[in-house]
Amino acid sequence: MIPSSMANRVVPSLLPQPYPNVRFPSHTDKLIPPTFSRKLKDCNMVLGIAGEMECKVSGSSPFTITWYHDGEEIQSGPNYEISFTDNNCTLKVPTLKLSDSGAYKCKAVNKAGSCETTATLLVKGIGTKEIKGKPLSLECIYSGTPKITVNWYKDGQQIFASYKYNITTTESSCILECLSTDDKEAAGKYTCEVSNDAGKDTCEANVSILGKFRCAVMLYFSVCEFTFKFHVA
Repeated sequence: MIPSSMANRVVPSLLPQPYPNVRFPSHTDKLIPPTFSRKLKDCNMVLGIAGEMECKVSGSSPFTITWYHDGEEIQSGPNYEISFTDNNCTLKVPTLKLSDSGAYKCKAVNKAGSCETTATLLVKGIGTKEIKGKPLSLECIYSGTPKITVNWYKDGQQIFASYKYNITTTESSCILECLSTDDKEAAGKYTCEVSNDAGKDTCEANVSILGKFRCAVMLYFSVCEFTFKFHVA
């Protein structure tokens, strides 16, 4: 006979009990390591203007994003602006300097792993050089109210399309190609003049021979409503 003191006691059960507040992992909870769906690309940019590099990461969030320049970690500040929006990793340089040229890397890390993408940035400006013997290409980029007329000059003499020069014009740019590979013939002062009914503006580049290089020195002018950039391709 069971004593009355034990009659109302419940014997512990070893049977599994439901745990309504506990969430068990499933295959849908698997963490995905980061990958770059859009990678950094090598690029050339112009000295003195703003520059931007961008890539896009996918995988399980949250991510830790870190940027590097020539192996050194980049911090947001006056020289660099770093942002991460909708999985887009963006690095902005407010004003490009020649020292901003180099190798850039973006690294993404989450709990499942890490990945990185790299690219090279070349900042071109005063003193841009190219190997002698290559055809010279100068580009003038402009803006203004159409219709815009573009004229090229070398050492004060107007240049026309011929067997020596090829001129390609669009709504916002004009490219002058010096087809001769003779460096002495290519050297000189080049002027691009653009004009419309509102006025005109000019930009110049002095091309000279410097040792084994041909050097293009860009001179900037700003008149009326036009802006210009020169580069050697």
